[in-house]
Amino acid sequence: MNGEPVLEVSVGEFSRRFAGMVARHKTLQRVAIVGEITDLKRWSDGNLNMTLKEGEAILGCFSFASEARRFPTLREGLMVRAEGSIEIRPNRSVYQLRALAVSLVGEGKLAAEIEELRMRLRAEGAFDASRKRGIPAFPRRIALITSDDDARADFEGRLHADAPHVQVQFFRTRVQGKGAEIDVAEALDRASRAKADVVVITRGGGSSEDRLTFNLEAVVRAILRSPHPVITALGHLKNRHLADEVADLSLPTPTAAAVHLGKEWSRAFELLERLHAALRRGYGSVLAGKTQSVRFAGVALERSAEGLLNRRLEQMRGFERLLDQRSPAARVGAWRLGLVRSAAALARSSERLQQQWLRRLERAQASLDSEDPTRPLARGYAIVTKAGVAVHDVAVLARGDAVTARVAHGTFDARVESVHAE
Repeated sequence: MNGEPVLEVSVGEFSRRFAGMVARHKTLQRVAIVGEITDLKRWSDGNLNMTLKEGEAILGCFSFASEARRFPTLREGLMVRAEGSIEIRPNRSVYQLRALAVSLVGEGKLAAEIEELRMRLRAEGAFDASRKRGIPAFPRRIALITSDDDARADFEGRLHADAPHVQVQFFRTRVQGKGAEIDVAEALDRASRAKADVVVITRGGGSSEDRLTFNLEAVVRAILRSPHPVITALGHLKNRHLADEVADLSLPTPTAAAVHLGKEWSRAFELLERLHAALRRGYGSVLAGKTQSVRFAGVALERSAEGLLNRRLEQMRGFERLLDQRSPAARVGAWRLGLVRSAAALARSSERLQQQWLRRLERAQASLDSEDPTRPLARGYAIVTKAGVAVHDVAVLARGDAVTARVAHGTFDARVESVHAE
């Protein structure tokens, strides 16, 4: 070729010479290469082979067991930074990277950090079911932590529809972006100092990068130290976050969280309406029966009084006839006096009898009135129920209990501030 000398060597000699050239090249003796792991294989003796890939370019890597033990947990698909030296295998004329140190980069590093945190939390028992607290069936105050966006509107709109009396205290915070985990943790700590029955952390979904906040330790630790039960509703149950795993309850969406917290209130309201209607029907039936009894008693009393008076009048007419049969004036005068006395006695007897019947009627009326369950309401009394059951003893009440009172004209809801036993 143009008269230039040509080096002619065997395959083995070429490989040895090329390996020597690479070994003398100082920049190839300490090089760091970034790529995606493929073809990962661990041998029974602990040695490690893998291939680093970037597009169509690939580079084989080899590490001895003593070196591989110091590597982080590796799997195919992770981006890593492999540091070592370029070596030649003379018998095959193949070059590879002798990897002495491997570290994760990018999402691979982040995934490893999250997994390491998950392992620490599991060792602490943070995921144990025995640690989880029950969510109250009838919450009265809810602390809502989210940004001021659709997630808040969805939650509050549905909860107001199912349980309009439940108070929602809103704690605004960023839910994504650099440093958002600190904002969420601070919002959780503020909510922990509020008088809430349950804390809800929610957002409207988003990419895995957007939801990274809820895989970071600051948020997880804030949930664990919260004195109140915590519900997460982060939009993606298929992608579990560490926040979901330590929360007392995890739900898919803000609306689902509102439905869960309001469902028992909704059922209670429906039951209260049914019981109220049944009570009205019962009152009507009792009053109708007692009114009919009073009418019957009044008719019987009138008939009895009328019969008595007729019998007394007939006796008086008999006396008059007997007087007519006896004509002597003295006897007539005496009889007339006796007749007057008898008439007076009859009148008094009739009056006493009438008064007796009137008193019996009054007692019957009083007895009937005492049976009227709504009569005391007109005097300022009330019928108090708790969960649809009439309260007869303050022992069944506790401070903060919700009760319903019926008065003479309508009902109202109240909450027990204190209980005093007699």
